Amino acid sequence: MDLVRIPGSTPDAESSPFVARFSVAPDYFSLMGIPVLAGRALTQADDAPEAQPVMLVNETMASRYWPGESPLGAKLQHWLGEATVVGVVRDVKFQRLDASPSPTIFVPLTPTGSRTFDFIVSVERNPSLVTPRIREAIWSVDGDVAIDRVNTMASLLHHSGSHERLRTRILLVFGVAATLLAVAGVFGVTARAVALNARELGIRMALGAREVGLMGATVRSGLLTGATGTVVGLTGAYFVSRLVSRFLFGVGASDAVTYGVVAALLMLVCLVASYLPARGITRVDPVEVLRAE
Repeated sequence: MDLVRIPGSTPDAESSPFVARFSVAPDYFSLMGIPVLAGRALTQADDAPEAQPVMLVNETMASRYWPGESPLGAKLQHWLGEATVVGVVRDVKFQRLDASPSPTIFVPLTPTGSRTFDFIVSVERNPSLVTPRIREAIWSVDGDVAIDRVNTMASLLHHSGSHERLRTRILLVFGVAATLLAVAGVFGVTARAVALNARELGIRMALGAREVGLMGATVRSGLLTGATGTVVGLTGAYFVSRLVSRFLFGVGASDAVTYGVVAALLMLVCLVASYLPARGITRVDPVEVLRAE
């Protein structure tokens, strides 16, 4: 992190923000597919010792410190000296996929005393087949260079989401368990409610009520009760979901598809739980039902 003084601020640590700084080669942005939103990208001429120091800022930094105006031409002070902003690039994530972009500056890759570098290579074939050639190319220039590790973009993305995947699996297990408990509870309560109306159904059948009408009324009652409970439950889930929103990535805390699937499942359970007991009761002799009571 670098301490950068924004124009108009006093040169102290309290008013000067800390921003991320990356020293990059001129073709870094085109290689990584990072578009330049305003101004220009870095060029080979910016690496020359006599060149005017320049830098690029990301859109988060531009919108935060130059709201409603262009940062192009602004001069910023950082530990390498003063540099002029010549371009604005799109936000990218460097550490974790779930992290919010932070203010970032990009300066030309020049000798600054750093003894470590990251090489980014774009290949069209299997990276494991090209890695030995990359090592040989580096050692052909300087055989004393120590290559710490070689990673692919796919492995970095996989590693970045490892914690999120673990939390997702844990939440999935608890979610499935909660859904099964909810299904069992709804089915049991609905079936019990229908069974308690066995005497009423028997009396209606004895008085000449049609089987289809009785089953339809019973199912409608069960669905109405289930719909009321589902609405109340989903409303509560909508507000409680804010507590787990920070564990989610790529899906909102109020995902409509998830809510719809859960609601449809509960309504299906209510339908089955109402239909099966009602169907069994209507097939029993009304006299036997009343005699059992």
